[in-house]
Amino acid sequence: MTNNSWLIDYKRLAVLVLPTFLRKPMLVRYVQVMITAVSTVHAQLTTYRDSIGYELSMTGQVCRLRALLNDSFDAVKRRITIVDVEGKSSATVVWRRDALRGLAIAMRNNGGGLAVSCRDYEGVNSPAFDVVIPVEVSVDDRRLRALVNAHKLAGKQFTITKLI
Repeated sequence: MTNNSWLIDYKRLAVLVLPTFLRKPMLVRYVQVMITAVSTVHAQLTTYRDSIGYELSMTGQVCRLRALLNDSFDAVKRRITIVDVEGKSSATVVWRRDALRGLAIAMRNNGGGLAVSCRDYEGVNSPAFDVVIPVEVSVDDRRLRALVNAHKLAGKQFTITKLI
């Protein structure tokens, strides 16, 4: 995500901004030393900008999410995987039409409780995928959850499994 407008050579810029009659070797070196702090802050800004641009280019696709997690936590061996979880369908869904409004009402029996939704969607309580992490990979759990939550599809649940 490199853009040429962000590539600035501050040492050269400092020399070009000086008037020609002040471009003595000692004064040029002094101005270049003074501009070093600005150059350092600019380098940090471009690094931050590139990292944010990389994260924004990620989508909810499994391959992109796996690449993001591997780039963040296991860049060399790339051992973090994402596995689909097979859901067990224990819930029953009954569709009825409301005579007055014509809305479809979904009724679902969850182990004795009954959930009713008028939006045709009530979400899924079981996880849709599993993030598998080998024990050799050191991972900050809060950062991992934040990355997955930020990039997964809405309504999808996940679990984190650490292999021994």
